[in-house]
Amino acid sequence: MADLTQGEFAEIQQLIGPVEREQLIHVDCFVSKDVGMFMPVTGPCYYAVSPLHAHPSYMFTIAFNDGTVLKLGEDTLRSRQGKILALSPGIPHHEVFLNRLPRYLAIFINKEFFEEQLLQYPLIQNMIFRGKIYDYSPALMSKVREFMLEVDNKIPGSAIVLRALSVKPLPPTLTLRGGSFLVH
Repeated sequence: MADLTQGEFAEIQQLIGPVEREQLIHVDCFVSKDVGMFMPVTGPCYYAVSPLHAHPSYMFTIAFNDGTVLKLGEDTLRSRQGKILALSPGIPHHEVFLNRLPRYLAIFINKEFFEEQLLQYPLIQNMIFRGKIYDYSPALMSKVREFMLEVDNKIPGSAIVLRALSVKPLPPTLTLRGGSFLVH
């Protein structure tokens, strides 16, 4: 987190909302212009636990354990390991910290970018994700790793590669069929 440039942090704020650097001290961040991936590694994400916040982007969280609990209005949702939780922009929520480090990866996708990508697929347009939990293809994790590695490379041309990775695996290949996100 400490090695993020001001420009990279601005990209984080465009995806997440009015987060402060201090709120992400325990979080590994992998960010491009339209897609960001965030993983709490040494403690909670303090922005995630701030009451009733909302994001300007679509949020998808992949749970690696059963310790991720989300408060969404009157509902309390517990993410199940190996599942992906989807949330549309602007929906107030917060993570409930249970004195146990939740293990998850949060993927934020710029609203306009996501909706532009959805136009390529025969899905219902203007879908609203309100904490629905889906299955996902294991192939998604290899696409996530590609993205993270490219962000870490920070070599000339990486912005072009990240854009290509964002268009191909995220979100166009996250097609919703029968309650599952599938990667093609």
